[in-house]
Amino acid sequence: MVKPQGVCTREDVEAGLRILPSYCEGWTSEEYGAALAEAPENPYLLCRTAQSLYFAGALSKSVELYQKLLGKVPRCASARHQLGMAYYRQGKLRDAEKTFRTVIKIDPHFAIAYHWLGLTCYHMGRRDDALKAYTQCLEKSPESLIVLYDMAVIYSAMGKYGKAVEVLERLTQAFPDDAAAYYHLGMAHSYLDHDQHALACFKRALALDPHDRRARHMVEVLSEAANQSQRLL
Repeated sequence: MVKPQGVCTREDVEAGLRILPSYCEGWTSEEYGAALAEAPENPYLLCRTAQSLYFAGALSKSVELYQKLLGKVPRCASARHQLGMAYYRQGKLRDAEKTFRTVIKIDPHFAIAYHWLGLTCYHMGRRDDALKAYTQCLEKSPESLIVLYDMAVIYSAMGKYGKAVEVLERLTQAFPDDAAAYYHLGMAHSYLDHDQHALACFKRALALDPHDRRARHMVEVLSEAANQSQRLL
């Protein structure tokens, strides 16, 4: 094993976090731990060992190492974001929220932190705060369209189906082969009694994924309803 040389700067740590995990595909958390034992104060190894432990599910130890790393480089937004993710997976949502908000203070353009802040707020039952964070994520990174899924879920849960339709139409325009997006768009239309639009969405979802039982069921239900309406005319 190559012994690490020197101490990384904050920029080196952030760069390392960005290229991981593809960089360390051949390394296990045990191998990183062995390397860290040789140089326990090396930020380069601290961050990589913490992240390998995170992916291995050893969250408590991962948190411990991230905290140690941040004691050395407190303004490393990438490492602090990873700490927030570990807190989130532990179910420590208040700690996660505080950590993601600190990341945003350090780097207001760190778009993914807004996404994770939104997830955290949603699971804390604060839908309006979640929507605010998701909106900020899209403002910082318009290509982060996966956030639209989360927004649609919240709007639907709040009964704001018109808003759900808006974000899901944007999503289907960006990803025209996404069967799940068409299914959810169809559900939003159905709640608004837009049966023809809903049926078209469910048919599109089924064409993209013939094994989607939910879409097939909705096509059958709406088609039968349409047939009954025609018979009554």
